Amino acid sequence: MAPFAGLIQKFKNKHLSSQAKKPAHAAPAGPVTLSLSKRSPKALTAKVASTVETAVAGVSEKEAFALGHAYVSRVRVKYHSRFDYFKANTGKVHKFDARTVETTEAVAAATGSGQQPLTDQQNELLWTGEVGVGTPPQTVILDFDTGSTDAWSNPKVYNPSASSTAKKTGKTFRVAYGDGSQATGDIYQESVTVGGLTALNQAYGNATKSTLQDSGNQGIAGLAFENIAQFKSPPFFDTLVAQGTVPQNVFAFGLWPEGARLDLGHIVAEAYQGEIAYSPVDPSDGFWTTSFEVSGAEGTQTGMIDTGTTLILGPPDVVTAIYKSLGVQTQTQNGEVYGVYPTNSPPTITFTFNGKPFTISPDALSFQAHGDKTVAGLIGADVGVGPAWIVGDTFLQDVYAIFDKGNLQVGFAVKATSTVPTTDGSGTTTQPDATVPAASTA
Repeated sequence: MAPFAGLIQKFKNKHLSSQAKKPAHAAPAGPVTLSLSKRSPKALTAKVASTVETAVAGVSEKEAFALGHAYVSRVRVKYHSRFDYFKANTGKVHKFDARTVETTEAVAAATGSGQQPLTDQQNELLWTGEVGVGTPPQTVILDFDTGSTDAWSNPKVYNPSASSTAKKTGKTFRVAYGDGSQATGDIYQESVTVGGLTALNQAYGNATKSTLQDSGNQGIAGLAFENIAQFKSPPFFDTLVAQGTVPQNVFAFGLWPEGARLDLGHIVAEAYQGEIAYSPVDPSDGFWTTSFEVSGAEGTQTGMIDTGTTLILGPPDVVTAIYKSLGVQTQTQNGEVYGVYPTNSPPTITFTFNGKPFTISPDALSFQAHGDKTVAGLIGADVGVGPAWIVGDTFLQDVYAIFDKGNLQVGFAVKATSTVPTTDGSGTTTQPDATVPAASTA
């Protein structure tokens, strides 16, 4: 029994802030953009004039064209969004929509690759990547998390006084986690670079106190929706979209032992095999929530797709029924249901999204050794999310996972046989982009 003590704490801790009472007035639905005008100063109100003056003053010599870029980006985003609406409503591509794989690659080449290598930390506990914060960039190792929205790092990791683009907002933050660890600090507007792509004036938290243990990561970079942001600001990827820095409103993860990756603004054909199964997402709760079926469970299940959680967590009664149907021994500790099976005879557990089944591999399913047996990475636990599941890395290790904000859907495909990027002999990766279809009507 002793080996089970504290197992549930080993998966990456989740924010409790989503359970807090929501304010009467919701945060803006999209990124906040500068209110700019070409009118003469006499025609500007004092408030707008002050805003423009402050914005111009905050632009360094290296960012002299940033305001012009803001105009262009705003128009680009406006029309790309309308094209997406048109396609979703009619099923047809708008006649003026010139976005193609070729233009996607051209934009990526001009602004940065959008490909961020990830590192497997502590034998599949979590995956991290390097983030450049500030000017010049200070390297911070963060856990990219689709289960939260804000980006921040532990104390003394990022030094705002060493950055020419750091702007203190005067606001503070406090985050709390499931194991009781906490962090507090100051919120800055800062340049944040991931995969060669830079989000300007991004809300970034610099912790002054933190009890978050370093498990190979120095903080969190959230990729969920803005309505659960403690900072009341969009996540860094939404900022990239709003500023026209990424060609498509989509990102994708490959959480694998080798060749792990985060692709921003595009999906990569070489990263997967077969067809992608897309499932609609309901963003109203702030998470990547979708529906699916699980072998041994009755009816359709609902859950959040969460790259920041190591395990799969489901309702205890449903998980118990799954293990019973598979003949797997269960043990209950602290109200949590664990499946224990002979190491050389793992059960077959399958998740089905939009009619396409994905079976968890034995390596991904294995969580902890328990004598001559193994504890599965699917656990029945009540973590305060009602009947919903949290589908974490135990499932995601076997797939290429696509988070399509433009069409409000998630997609999964079997990962490629080789997940190590190929090169053309000169050290340049040769991975073609794939197109992103409109949302499924299933």
